[in-house]
Amino acid sequence: MKVAIIGVGGKMGGQRHLENWLQISNIDVVGIVGRDLDKLKQLAETYNTTSYLDIRSLLEDQKVEIVDICLPTFLHYEAMKEVIGTDEKVSIVCEKPLCLNEDEAKAILQLSKEKDIQIFVGHTLRFDPEYAFLRQQIKQGVVGEVGGVVRLSRKTSFPGRWFRDNDKSGGILLDLGIHDLDWLLWTFGDVERVLARHIKQKDDREFDYALIILRMKNGVIVHLELSWGRK
Repeated sequence: MKVAIIGVGGKMGGQRHLENWLQISNIDVVGIVGRDLDKLKQLAETYNTTSYLDIRSLLEDQKVEIVDICLPTFLHYEAMKEVIGTDEKVSIVCEKPLCLNEDEAKAILQLSKEKDIQIFVGHTLRFDPEYAFLRQQIKQGVVGEVGGVVRLSRKTSFPGRWFRDNDKSGGILLDLGIHDLDWLLWTFGDVERVLARHIKQKDDREFDYALIILRMKNGVIVHLELSWGRK
Protein backbone atom coordinates (compact mmCIF):
# COMPACT_ATOMS: atom_id res chain seq x y z
CA MET A 1 0.00 0.00 0.00
CA LYS A 2 1.15 3.52 -0.82
CA VAL A 3 1.29 5.85 2.21
CA ALA A 4 2.00 9.59 2.53
CA ILE A 5 2.69 11.47 5.77
CA ILE A 6 1.41 15.03 6.22
CA GLY A 7 3.40 16.95 8.82
CA VAL A 8 6.93 15.78 9.50
CA GLY A 9 8.24 18.82 11.35
CA GLY A 10 7.72 17.36 14.82
CA LYS A 11 8.82 14.22 16.62
CA MET A 12 5.52 12.41 16.01
CA GLY A 13 5.31 12.58 12.23
CA GLY A 14 8.96 13.00 11.35
CA GLN A 15 10.14 10.18 13.56
CA ARG A 16 7.60 7.83 15.11
CA HIS A 17 5.01 7.54 12.33
CA LEU A 18 7.50 7.54 9.48
CA GLU A 19 9.77 4.95 11.05
CA ASN A 20 6.91 2.66 12.07
CA TRP A 21 5.22 2.74 8.68
CA LEU A 22 8.47 1.52 7.18
CA GLN A 23 8.55 -1.44 9.55
CA ILE A 24 5.30 -2.80 8.08
CA SER A 25 5.65 -5.22 5.19
CA ASN A 26 4.17 -4.22 1.82
CA ILE A 27 4.07 -0.52 2.77
CA ASP A 28 5.65 2.08 0.50
CA VAL A 29 5.98 5.62 1.88
CA VAL A 30 5.69 7.53 -1.40
CA GLY A 31 5.71 11.08 -0.02
CA ILE A 32 6.09 13.39 2.95
CA VAL A 33 4.69 16.91 3.34
CA GLY A 34 6.16 19.66 5.47
CA ARG A 35 7.29 23.29 5.54
CA ASP A 36 10.89 22.99 6.73
CA LEU A 37 12.86 22.55 3.50
CA ASP A 38 16.04 21.40 5.20
CA LYS A 39 14.27 18.79 7.31
CA LEU A 40 12.19 17.62 4.35
CA LYS A 41 15.30 17.08 2.28
CA GLN A 42 17.05 15.23 5.08
CA LEU A 43 14.09 12.91 5.75
CA ALA A 44 13.48 12.27 2.06
CA GLU A 45 17.09 11.21 1.60
CA THR A 46 17.19 9.13 4.79
CA TYR A 47 13.99 7.23 4.06
CA ASN A 48 14.20 7.18 0.26
CA THR A 49 10.94 9.03 -0.38
CA THR A 50 9.76 12.23 -2.10
CA SER A 51 9.12 15.53 -0.32
CA TYR A 52 6.34 18.07 -0.98
CA LEU A 53 5.44 21.47 0.41
CA ASP A 54 1.66 21.02 0.23
CA ILE A 55 -1.01 18.32 0.12
CA ARG A 56 -2.30 19.19 -3.35
CA SER A 57 1.11 18.75 -4.97
CA LEU A 58 1.50 15.37 -3.29
CA LEU A 59 -1.90 14.05 -4.40
CA GLU A 60 -1.47 15.34 -7.95
CA ASP A 61 1.92 13.66 -8.26
CA GLN A 62 1.40 10.39 -6.40
CA LYS A 63 -1.18 7.62 -6.30
CA VAL A 64 -1.79 7.47 -2.53
CA GLU A 65 -3.99 4.96 -0.68
CA ILE A 66 -3.43 6.17 2.91
CA VAL A 67 -2.69 9.68 4.14
CA ASP A 68 -1.31 9.92 7.69
CA ILE A 69 -1.97 13.36 9.22
CA CYS A 70 0.52 14.32 11.94
CA LEU A 71 -0.15 18.06 11.95
CA PRO A 72 -0.94 20.19 15.01
CA THR A 73 -4.54 19.79 16.17
CA PHE A 74 -5.80 23.11 14.78
CA LEU A 75 -4.72 22.05 11.26
CA HIS A 76 -6.43 18.64 11.23
CA TYR A 77 -9.77 19.84 9.89
CA GLU A 78 -8.49 21.72 6.85
CA ALA A 79 -6.02 18.96 5.97
CA MET A 80 -8.67 16.23 6.10
CA LYS A 81 -11.14 18.38 4.18
CA GLU A 82 -8.57 18.88 1.43
CA VAL A 83 -7.79 15.16 1.21
CA ILE A 84 -11.48 14.18 1.17
CA GLY A 85 -12.22 16.87 -1.42
CA THR A 86 -9.97 15.29 -4.06
CA ASP A 87 -11.24 12.91 -6.72
CA GLU A 88 -9.17 10.10 -5.22
CA LYS A 89 -10.56 7.76 -2.59
CA VAL A 90 -7.88 7.96 0.10
CA SER A 91 -8.15 6.48 3.60
CA ILE A 92 -6.99 8.74 6.44
CA VAL A 93 -5.02 8.09 9.61
CA CYS A 94 -5.16 11.13 11.91
CA GLU A 95 -3.37 11.92 15.13
CA LYS A 96 -5.67 12.47 18.10
CA PRO A 97 -7.84 14.42 18.58
CA LEU A 98 -9.79 14.20 15.33
CA CYS A 99 -10.49 17.95 15.32
CA LEU A 100 -10.26 20.96 17.58
CA ASN A 101 -14.00 21.18 18.30
CA GLU A 102 -17.33 19.40 17.88
CA ASP A 103 -18.47 21.36 14.82
CA GLU A 104 -15.33 20.48 12.86
CA ALA A 105 -15.56 16.82 13.90
CA LYS A 106 -19.21 16.57 12.81
CA ALA A 107 -18.39 18.23 9.48
CA ILE A 108 -15.55 15.78 8.81
CA LEU A 109 -17.78 12.85 9.78
CA GLN A 110 -20.41 14.01 7.31
CA LEU A 111 -17.89 14.54 4.51
CA SER A 112 -16.33 11.13 5.10
CA LYS A 113 -19.76 9.46 4.90
CA GLU A 114 -20.63 11.28 1.69
CA LYS A 115 -17.37 10.24 0.01
CA ASP A 116 -17.18 6.82 1.73
CA ILE A 117 -13.77 7.66 3.22
CA GLN A 118 -12.39 5.67 6.14
CA ILE A 119 -10.81 7.68 8.96
CA PHE A 120 -8.79 6.13 11.78
CA VAL A 121 -7.98 8.32 14.80
CA GLY A 122 -4.81 7.47 16.72
CA HIS A 123 -6.21 6.74 20.19
CA THR A 124 -3.14 4.89 21.33
CA LEU A 125 -4.39 3.58 24.70
CA ARG A 126 -6.58 1.09 22.85
CA PHE A 127 -3.36 -0.58 21.69
CA ASP A 128 -1.25 -0.26 24.83
CA PRO A 129 -1.03 -3.82 26.26
CA GLU A 130 -1.81 -2.73 29.82
CA TYR A 131 -4.95 -0.79 28.91
CA ALA A 132 -6.18 -3.39 26.42
CA PHE A 133 -5.67 -6.15 28.99
CA LEU A 134 -7.44 -4.19 31.74
CA ARG A 135 -10.45 -3.56 29.48
CA GLN A 136 -10.57 -7.27 28.65
CA GLN A 137 -10.52 -8.17 32.37
CA ILE A 138 -13.35 -5.71 33.04
CA LYS A 139 -15.47 -6.94 30.14
CA GLN A 140 -15.01 -10.57 31.22
CA GLY A 141 -15.93 -9.78 34.83
CA VAL A 142 -12.53 -10.86 36.18
CA VAL A 143 -12.22 -7.75 38.39
CA GLY A 144 -15.75 -8.05 39.75
CA GLU A 145 -19.08 -6.44 39.01
CA VAL A 146 -18.98 -3.10 37.20
CA GLY A 147 -20.27 -0.33 39.45
CA GLY A 148 -17.36 0.82 41.58
CA VAL A 149 -14.95 3.74 41.38
CA VAL A 150 -12.26 4.08 38.71
CA ARG A 151 -9.30 6.39 39.31
CA LEU A 152 -7.03 7.50 36.48
CA SER A 153 -4.17 10.00 36.51
CA ARG A 154 -2.14 11.41 33.62
CA LYS A 155 0.69 13.84 34.40
CA THR A 156 3.36 15.27 32.11
CA SER A 157 5.70 18.25 32.02
CA PHE A 158 4.29 21.55 30.80
CA PRO A 159 4.34 21.45 26.98
CA GLY A 160 5.96 23.88 24.61
CA ARG A 161 5.23 25.38 21.22
CA TRP A 162 1.62 25.47 19.99
CA PHE A 163 0.40 23.17 22.79
CA ARG A 164 0.47 26.17 25.14
CA ASP A 165 -2.25 27.91 23.12
CA ASN A 166 -5.67 26.51 24.02
CA ASP A 167 -7.09 27.84 20.75
CA LYS A 168 -4.67 25.60 18.88
CA SER A 169 -4.36 22.50 21.08
CA GLY A 170 -7.63 22.48 23.01
CA GLY A 171 -5.67 22.72 26.24
CA ILE A 172 -5.11 20.07 28.86
CA LEU A 173 -8.68 18.72 28.78
CA LEU A 174 -8.68 17.95 25.07
CA ASP A 175 -5.04 17.33 24.30
CA LEU A 176 -4.05 15.29 27.37
CA GLY A 177 -7.40 14.15 28.76
CA ILE A 178 -8.67 12.68 25.51
CA HIS A 179 -6.45 9.62 25.98
CA ASP A 180 -8.21 8.50 29.15
CA LEU A 181 -11.64 9.79 28.13
CA ASP A 182 -11.56 7.69 24.97
CA TRP A 183 -10.49 4.61 26.92
CA LEU A 184 -13.26 5.17 29.49
CA LEU A 185 -15.96 5.46 26.82
CA TRP A 186 -14.56 2.41 25.03
CA THR A 187 -14.55 0.40 28.25
CA PHE A 188 -17.60 1.59 30.22
CA GLY A 189 -19.91 3.15 27.64
CA ASP A 190 -21.70 6.49 27.72
CA VAL A 191 -21.49 9.23 30.35
CA GLU A 192 -24.53 10.35 32.33
CA ARG A 193 -23.13 13.33 34.26
CA VAL A 194 -19.92 15.42 34.37
CA LEU A 195 -18.33 17.58 37.05
CA ALA A 196 -14.98 19.21 36.25
CA ARG A 197 -12.58 21.70 37.80
CA HIS A 198 -9.74 23.36 35.91
CA ILE A 199 -6.92 25.37 37.49
CA LYS A 200 -4.32 27.22 35.45
CA GLN A 201 -1.40 29.00 37.11
CA LYS A 202 1.20 31.34 35.67
CA ASP A 203 3.64 32.99 38.03
CA ASP A 204 7.15 31.71 38.65
CA ARG A 205 6.26 28.42 36.96
CA GLU A 206 3.64 27.21 34.51
CA PHE A 207 1.14 24.71 35.80
CA ASP A 208 -2.17 23.36 34.48
CA TYR A 209 -4.43 20.99 36.41
CA ALA A 210 -7.87 19.47 35.88
CA LEU A 211 -10.04 17.07 37.85
CA ILE A 212 -12.92 15.40 36.02
CA ILE A 213 -15.56 13.36 37.84
CA LEU A 214 -17.85 11.28 35.64
CA ARG A 215 -20.91 9.22 36.43
CA MET A 216 -21.22 6.62 33.70
CA LYS A 217 -24.64 5.33 32.67
CA ASN A 218 -23.77 1.87 33.97
CA GLY A 219 -23.14 3.27 37.49
CA VAL A 220 -19.35 3.53 37.46
CA ILE A 221 -17.90 6.67 39.05
CA VAL A 222 -14.69 7.98 37.46
CA HIS A 223 -12.06 10.31 38.98
CA LEU A 224 -9.72 11.50 36.23
CA GLU A 225 -6.80 13.72 37.24
CA LEU A 226 -4.79 15.62 34.60
CA SER A 227 -1.67 17.71 35.09
CA TRP A 228 0.79 19.66 32.97
CA GLY A 229 3.64 20.63 35.22
CA ARG A 230 5.30 17.48 36.51
CA LYS A 231 9.03 17.93 37.06
